[in-house]
Amino acid sequence: MSQQSQQQQVEQLKQHNAQLLVEMLPDLRDPVKGKEVQSLILEGARAYGFSDAEIGEAYDARMFKMAADAASYQRMLKNGKVRPQSPSNTVRTMKPGSPQQLAKATTYAKRQTAALETARKTGRVEDIAATMLVRKPKR
Repeated sequence: MSQQSQQQQVEQLKQHNAQLLVEMLPDLRDPVKGKEVQSLILEGARAYGFSDAEIGEAYDARMFKMAADAASYQRMLKNGKVRPQSPSNTVRTMKPGSPQQLAKATTYAKRQTAALETARKTGRVEDIAATMLVRKPKR
């Protein structure tokens, strides 16, 4: 494959990615907003350590879209519009001997004792089986 045909393929790839980028970021078509979006892309790429030469050599539309998204997110963080959220479904841990644990353990012990007493008094098979079926509290 000659160098000229390789350059042709690279140019075709650049044109294809340019079209994809315009589809991903329609504001690039607008003469006023387009310049703002371009500066946003450059700002995003520079924030992550890309040099102008590296940005100029890049032609993948996904990279430019990612840089624009990253820069807009960084702007929102700076302006205070977005706060990083802490996970809401975290598991609460309790210290050993906490009132809630003691209440559950006490309730379980009372049920177990009551079932044992009933089994001793009646001697029925069902009551003996009931002592084994008393449920332990969930942790």
